[in-house]
Amino acid sequence: MLTKERNCTNGTLSRCTYAILLLVALMSLAFSSTALAQGQHGIGIVKGCDSPVVIGDPLYCDYTISNTLDTGDGTSGSADTLTVSRLEDFVCNGGIVAGNCQGKNAQPPVPSGDILPLLSLSFTGGASCNGAQTLCTLPPGSTISTALYTHYNVAIDDVDPLPDRIVMVWQDLNDSGSNNPPVGDQEQFTGSTATLTCAPCVNDAECEECNETTNLCEPYSASTTCTSDGSLECWDAGCDGSGNCVEDHTPVSASTTCADDGSNECADAGCDGSGNCVQDHTPVSASTTCTSDGSLECWDAGCDGSGNCVEDHTPVAASTPCADTGDECFDAGCDGSGSCVQDHVPLDCGDEICRTPGFWGARGGDAGDEDYRHGQNITLEVIGDGLDVCGFQITNTDLADPESAIEAICINKGDTQAKLIRNLTSTALNCSLGVCNPNTALLLSDCNDICFAGTDEGAMKTCSDNLDCFNNGGYILADGSCAPEGFGVCQVGGVESTLCEIDEDCDLRAGETCMLFENCHEADLCAEDDTDCTFEPPGPASSPKKCNQARRDGKYIWEY
Repeated sequence: MLTKERNCTNGTLSRCTYAILLLVALMSLAFSSTALAQGQHGIGIVKGCDSPVVIGDPLYCDYTISNTLDTGDGTSGSADTLTVSRLEDFVCNGGIVAGNCQGKNAQPPVPSGDILPLLSLSFTGGASCNGAQTLCTLPPGSTISTALYTHYNVAIDDVDPLPDRIVMVWQDLNDSGSNNPPVGDQEQFTGSTATLTCAPCVNDAECEECNETTNLCEPYSASTTCTSDGSLECWDAGCDGSGNCVEDHTPVSASTTCADDGSNECADAGCDGSGNCVQDHTPVSASTTCTSDGSLECWDAGCDGSGNCVEDHTPVAASTPCADTGDECFDAGCDGSGSCVQDHVPLDCGDEICRTPGFWGARGGDAGDEDYRHGQNITLEVIGDGLDVCGFQITNTDLADPESAIEAICINKGDTQAKLIRNLTSTALNCSLGVCNPNTALLLSDCNDICFAGTDEGAMKTCSDNLDCFNNGGYILADGSCAPEGFGVCQVGGVESTLCEIDEDCDLRAGETCMLFENCHEADLCAEDDTDCTFEPPGPASSPKKCNQARRDGKYIWEY
């Protein structure tokens, strides 16, 4: 049977046309469904290297591998399990050239070899490795992280920054049944860089620094200032040009202050300009107080302006106490000129005893004398070991002897010095017999000096008059003058004012009264407690003829 073909070209929308359109639509739908079912495949790896890294130190890097990109057969939840069989790190110490990792001098980069078995790993999401760590498995969504690892020490001539590249070999197990999995070993790589920096400079940080261009430590120029440790105060620290801070680099200027050890109070320590601290560098001003050694108690020690402590620099004030040798009638005191004077401050030593020159001249005879009749030689007993009178030693009562009290007292009174010797001898006998108050003792000493000089007639006469006043019962005042017998001093509250004889001579409204002086002429020759004394009563004169004979001879003691 012949069959007719349908004509689908007659220009009308025929049944054939609908069939064709339907066929095209079905084919298009089938093509679209097939495209949507295709998966994408791959693995993630990231790395980072510690930066900056010190030249000479290890370059440490760590890595993270993740199975988070693979989509398996393209359907939801169908990602493939991936494996990693090799990790190798390359240090591109020659840099990256045209995208390629280069070693130095056009050599290959520095490889690590397979480091997968060497790494310390951490796992998430079910990732794991075999026992030898030569093959690691990453289920979908899992990661493997490494600890820091190094296989290379940075060198000075490495490029900066220094690139580093990791190459990973991995496989897709296609457990999703994808129709487009990668087959066999695949490679994935990524990189990181580290900035290089100098190794810590071995010398003083103030005297060298890292050159950021060359990454080399370079010293500062010589004499660059650096911080001193204070051990050498007469030097300024400075860099030596080799990177060292030298304490004794430059001496400080002369006279710069330095530590004073106190060894010289009269000089300030100072630097000498050659690096030495000199204790006696600068003398302090004259009269600056310094420590006395106590050898001169009437002087204040002081600096002399030349760096020396002088013991006798400045006399202490008059009446400053000084060492007392024990004179009970005086306190020792400095005289304001640097001397310690034992009789400086008179004290009240008790009642005085006094007799006239006539008494002592008439009481110097004994049984050995030609004209002796009776009586005691009281004068010789009181002389004792001798008396110092006007430079003469009075030791006896003999006639025609320059050491005789009779010859000193029994004189013709025309010569001023001889008259003074007469009164000095009598006062010396009075003070030897009893206790002279300090004023009397001081007058006796001063008049002895005036007599020995023998040049001042007026001073000798004044001395003689005052001593004669005392020998006749007067009272020696502080100024060396004598208040005659029967006088006293106006006084209130222990404060003395003027001489007086009766209260009416004083300022009665101020409460003053007249305190009469004791009359030494009325005192007994023997103290009440002196049981060995035989002078009281004195008895008759023992040498009146002897005294008259001395007077008739007409010689003074210095003429024998």
